[in-house]
Amino acid sequence: MRDADLELEAELEAFVSQLAESLESEYESEYEWEGMAAQGSRCTPAGTRVGTFTCSDAERANIENLLSMSIPPATLKAAVESAAAGAVSLATRAATALDRSNRSDVVRSTFCEAFGVTPEFVPPWRATLRGVVRWRDLGELVAIRLRDVAKIVDGGCIHYSCWITAGHCPDCGGVNAAGVYACSDFHGRYLICLGGLFWQRWQSGDTTTTQSTILHEALHIYFKTTVGDQGRSGNANCYERFAVRLQNLPLHPDTAANCAAGACAISP
Repeated sequence: MRDADLELEAELEAFVSQLAESLESEYESEYEWEGMAAQGSRCTPAGTRVGTFTCSDAERANIENLLSMSIPPATLKAAVESAAAGAVSLATRAATALDRSNRSDVVRSTFCEAFGVTPEFVPPWRATLRGVVRWRDLGELVAIRLRDVAKIVDGGCIHYSCWITAGHCPDCGGVNAAGVYACSDFHGRYLICLGGLFWQRWQSGDTTTTQSTILHEALHIYFKTTVGDQGRSGNANCYERFAVRLQNLPLHPDTAANCAAGACAISP
C-alpha cells in the first residue's frame, strides 16, 4: 500500500471514531443531514438563496468602520446572495466532475491534491457499513456530500448575519469577528455569521474567497460538528481546495495551509 493510502486510512479511521454515529450510517449519505434544504424543500423562491439576513445598525457600523465606507444593508445582503450563488456553483460543478463518466486526468489529479488519493480509492471502513451502500468509492461519497451542501445553500434556509456575535451564532462566542472569515452553528441549526475578513475580501473583489467561505461554513452545517476542519475527507478546507482548484481559480493561502496538497500516482 502506498504511503498516501496509509496516511488517508489513518485519517479516515480517526474521522470514523469521532463521528461514529453518522459514519455508521454512511449508506444513508444522501440523507446525512435531516434539514429542510437537504431534503429538497425551499425557504425562498428558486433563484434566491438568502432569505433571512440579520444586520443591525451597530453590526453594519462595524463593517463600515472596518472598510472605511458607507454600505446600505441591501448591498450587504446582495453581496451574500452573490457569494451563496457562487458556492452552489462551485459545489455542483465539483460533484458533477466526480461522476464516473466525467473523471478526467485533471479531475483525478485535483482530487488527489485535495484528498491525498484518487477518486477511485475505496476506504477500508466501507466494507464494515451496514445496509445498501450508495457509493462505490471516495469520489462518489464526496460528490454526494457536495450535492447535499449545494442543496443546503440553494434552499435559502440558512439564516445569515452580517457580523459574528454569540447571540446570532451561539457556537461562535469568543471569536474575533474582525479577524475571521465566518463562523457557523454546529448543532443542527442553519446559522452563518460573517466576519471582517469576508467583508474585506468582498471589498477587494475576491469573489472566489467569499464564495468558498459560504461553501466552507455550509460544510460545517452539513457535518454538524467542528471536526469539519480535520483530516481530509472531514476537512472543509479540502472540499474547498478541490472545488476551487478544479475551476482553475486562485486558492486562498489560508485554505491551502489548512489542507496541504496531497500527491499520488494517477493511473492512465
